[in-house]
Amino acid sequence: MTSKISGRVIIASKVASGLFLSVLLAGCGANLSLATGATEFGAVTTSSSTAPSGPSAECNAFTATSGATLAGLITDYYYNGVYQSNLIRMRINAIDAQFTSNASTYLQFYSWQVDAYGNGILAPTPLTFNIELGNGGAAPLITGLTSLSANDIASIAQQASLTVTTAQQFFSGVTIVLTGVDPTWTVVKSVLYNGVVPLNQVDSLMPTFTANPNEYAQTHPSILNVLHPFWSMRSQALSDASWISLANNNCF
Repeated sequence: MTSKISGRVIIASKVASGLFLSVLLAGCGANLSLATGATEFGAVTTSSSTAPSGPSAECNAFTATSGATLAGLITDYYYNGVYQSNLIRMRINAIDAQFTSNASTYLQFYSWQVDAYGNGILAPTPLTFNIELGNGGAAPLITGLTSLSANDIASIAQQASLTVTTAQQFFSGVTIVLTGVDPTWTVVKSVLYNGVVPLNQVDSLMPTFTANPNEYAQTHPSILNVLHPFWSMRSQALSDASWISLANNNCF
C-alpha cells in the first residue's frame, strides 16, 4: 500500500524478491518504483542513514541493465579540499539515443531512503542540480535545474560558448552537481523520462558508504544491501584496501 505522510511518499509492503513497488509522485504525475531485492519490509530496526562502519567508498557507479541506456558515476563533492555534505558530483557516461531524438525526453534525479522500520521513502520532488565545467569545483555554467533535456544542453552550450555536437560530448565535459542533498537520505534515483513516463530509472547508493558489502549489510536493510556496488562479490574474502580500490575505480 502507499500513503503520504508529512509530504513524503511512504511505501510499506511485503514483496517477493525482484518485484517493484510502484509509487505515484504527487505534483509531477510520473510513476517511479523502488527496485528491491528484499524479501520483506519491516523486519529491520536500523535506520538507513547509519554512518559507515568501516573504510568508506566515496565513489559509485550506476548502469541500467535493461531498457533505455542510462549509466554514470556518482561521487562525494570536495571544494578546496573540504568535504561538502550537501553536494554530490555526477557524470553521465551513457544515455539513450531517445534523449536527443525525442524532444519530450529529459533527465531528473530523486532521493530515497529506508526508515527505521524498513519502509522505503521516496522524496516527492526531484533534486535540484547545477552544471559545472570539467570535473567540477569551478563556477557553475547554470544553477537550480530540476530537469535536463537535449534542448537545455543546446542552450547551455551556446551560452557558455562550448563546442559540442552531441549530448554525450556535453556530458563528458561537465559535472552534474546535485545540490541541497540531505545526507540522511541514502539513494539517488536517476530517471530518464519521456513526458511523464519513465523510460528507465537506476538507483545508486549515495557516497559515502561502507566499501565492504558484508560490513555494510550488518547495519542496513536488505533493500539497500542489494544496491551496494559490490554485493555480487560479497563472498570474496577481500581486504578493506581492496574494496576501497574497487570503489576508487568509480571516481572521476
